[in-house]
Amino acid sequence: MTAYQRTKRMKGLSRTDQVWFGAWLLTGLALYVFQDEIIFGLFVLAIPIYLLHLFVGVGLLLVWATRPLRDHWAPFWPALMMLGAGGGLIAAAPDLGHGGAWIRFLLERPRYERIVAQANDHTLQGRDHEWGVEGEQSGVHFRSDFGPPVRVAFEWHNGIGDWVGLVWDPTDAVAGAGDWRGPDGRLRSHAPPRAASLFGGGLASCRPLRDHYYRCGFS
Repeated sequence: MTAYQRTKRMKGLSRTDQVWFGAWLLTGLALYVFQDEIIFGLFVLAIPIYLLHLFVGVGLLLVWATRPLRDHWAPFWPALMMLGAGGGLIAAAPDLGHGGAWIRFLLERPRYERIVAQANDHTLQGRDHEWGVEGEQSGVHFRSDFGPPVRVAFEWHNGIGDWVGLVWDPTDAVAGAGDWRGPDGRLRSHAPPRAASLFGGGLASCRPLRDHYYRCGFS
């Protein structure tokens, strides 16, 4: 083996390796940034998609971790890089999902603002409930309580008994909502009772976006 060949091997990643790693990392970022859309949109099909991504990552890790055993010129750092990238994706999953909420919020904010303005003017039309009004406008499913103050929720994804969406709360009371489970195993909210019972109840968690808008989960 020539010195050039040894140096090339010691660099660790071939062009094919780089393509596999880049594709795996970009796919992982997309899976976590748009996790709400994938999980609520595909339901059970989301499980094999995430498992396939996991198995590919583990496979690459094993190939690169065992390569130095087969070729003593091959370095071990690609395996460490893969391990770090996988751990980083898992650790950052909640924040990456929040990034996806940011993207949707920015794209659709003008429609939300129009609905909020109508709710504040008490001109919002929809089906009446004991807690407020529910309806759809310009492709946006909304829920508004009677107030005061008026709060508005925009449903993004609806599963079996659970839904995720955007909440506009001028009092920021929902900011206190966080996940915790009671003795019966059901999710409970740290938000004040007035906020926890919004839109029929079940407020489980909220994370702020900006200007009194929050990404919230209900169960």
